[in-house]
Amino acid sequence: MVDYINSKWTETDANNTAVAPDGVQGGYNPNLIAGIIHAMKGAAKRDFVNSNAIYTSTGSNSAYVLTYEKAPEISKGVPFRFWANHTNTGAATLNINGFGSRSILEPDGSAVLAGQIVSGTTVAVEYDGTNFRLMTVPMGNPSFSGVLTANGSSMVNSNGTSLTIQRNGTNAIDIEAFLTGNSATKHAIDLNRYGGAVTINGHTAWHAGNDGAGSGSDMDLLDGQHGSFYQNASNLNDGTISDGRLPSSMAGKTFTSQIGAPSYQINGAAGTNLITAGPGDGATWASHNIKFQGWYGMGMYDHSGNVNGVYNFRDGSWETKGGFKVNGQSVWGPWNFDPNSKFNITGGTIWGSIYATQDIATNANLGVNGGNINLRTDGNRHLWFQSAGGTTRGLVYHDNNGSMNIQLYNNGGQYLRRMTFAENGELYVQGNIVSDGNMRIGSSTYQTDGNILFSGGMANLGPSLHQVLGAKITAEGRSYPRRIGGGDINFHWSGQGGQPEWLWGGNDGTNMYVYNARNFHVRYADNAGWANGSDTTNSIIQTLKDVKNERSFGASYHNNTGRDLYVFAGSYANGMGIEISGDNQNWVSIANNGHNWAVWGLIPRNWFYRIGGNGVYHWYESRY
Repeated sequence: MVDYINSKWTETDANNTAVAPDGVQGGYNPNLIAGIIHAMKGAAKRDFVNSNAIYTSTGSNSAYVLTYEKAPEISKGVPFRFWANHTNTGAATLNINGFGSRSILEPDGSAVLAGQIVSGTTVAVEYDGTNFRLMTVPMGNPSFSGVLTANGSSMVNSNGTSLTIQRNGTNAIDIEAFLTGNSATKHAIDLNRYGGAVTINGHTAWHAGNDGAGSGSDMDLLDGQHGSFYQNASNLNDGTISDGRLPSSMAGKTFTSQIGAPSYQINGAAGTNLITAGPGDGATWASHNIKFQGWYGMGMYDHSGNVNGVYNFRDGSWETKGGFKVNGQSVWGPWNFDPNSKFNITGGTIWGSIYATQDIATNANLGVNGGNINLRTDGNRHLWFQSAGGTTRGLVYHDNNGSMNIQLYNNGGQYLRRMTFAENGELYVQGNIVSDGNMRIGSSTYQTDGNILFSGGMANLGPSLHQVLGAKITAEGRSYPRRIGGGDINFHWSGQGGQPEWLWGGNDGTNMYVYNARNFHVRYADNAGWANGSDTTNSIIQTLKDVKNERSFGASYHNNTGRDLYVFAGSYANGMGIEISGDNQNWVSIANNGHNWAVWGLIPRNWFYRIGGNGVYHWYESRY
């Protein structure tokens, strides 16, 4: 029987006439009355356990689960009560008998707060058509809207401290805190609603409205002295004078000892110039001991005030009149470099690094012993190979896409082909790849004789392509098909006696399947009995079986016998009929007696059937 919320239950007594057990139509056989009463008691019991706290939830992490003995019907307005098995830690959900996790919300539709559902307490919810609304007053972290009115208020902390908020007379509110066991000793704040004095334990609290002369406070004095006393520096006898009290200029002052400071700022015509401590103890770009910072440039003067050098803070360049020297030797530069006197490195050795902003060319060998050749540029990095006459014959370069390229040119310097090794591991070659030995790709080896050795994922096919093809192709060049998911299939040209259990066939000319010959039918042969004689013992229908005790009115049954099913039934009452359905949803009537007589019909194989009506006294079905 359906639950009370179902529309088959109506508030009008006379309208509860749905087909049993969901209603009572009258004229029942006495042995059917008990089933209707059983169903009514089940519906009443389900309504009772749903709306009362009989069951305890399961679940965890604010996800509550209720599992009733029978899944209830859930629709808008249906209430549920249960005992909470744990306290929620935030937004909560409820899932009833696999109905799906639905949110538990406040009555206003907002999410519940942590601690509002307390373990071991009853929870009442009501389904709003989408989620469940909380109907019980939260035990923890309750929230209120509007004005909360209380004649008196008292809160007790777990450590034994009490806090009360109560009216004092008609014009004031007292806030008192005291030990729960000793209310005589308390600390209180009195608030007057007419703006009178605020008192703390009976003492007036001073504020901007009651300070000044006559207030009784001496807060304008410090150690009995007015502020003017401390404005005179002659009265200072301890501490340090602040920077704001020092002179703005130290001009004309003489210092007889070392001056220490985190930094020295030099004020000039523009910008900030200073000398300060560096970022670390070292001699690198990131770590050094002294920092010189200038707005633009720093000049170096001789004893007569002549400028002999300038350092540009912005681009890091030095300009000097006499050039640079290292260990007494001049450093080459555009100002003193003579191409005719440059070092001839033919057959020589240079220790250290060589940096060039243009090309480095050589007509002989260029060797690097224990070092590297670095090509640094924001564009493609090229290493060219040219003939003695300057004709390009080869190029190795690394491009900005991350690929390494090798290009080949002919005797005339014309481009021929390229090989590229990309970052993703792909190797691109313009032309053929020729190898005098075996070539390995991944886990497979391509041999010089054309055979391929398998390993890894294809090893299950055989150790090599030669053996796999040899096992599948005959000496005449024929191959045998394999069953999907299975082994080889052999087709023999040899006549066989008897009847096969499986036959090959198909409907689209492409896909082949096996069929059981027992499922083949010849038109009219299903109802004609055996063709080899008229012996009724060999007929298709062997017998009619009485199934009255195995069947129920209104229930659907599936004809899975593999044949058409003959059904015969008799009734005490009018209106009995047979209905059939191909999908167990859409039903068609094929027989209806309309009188106190029997009905019969033929149910197609794999179809569903049911008999409606009252008072069956016969129900037979064919058996094969």
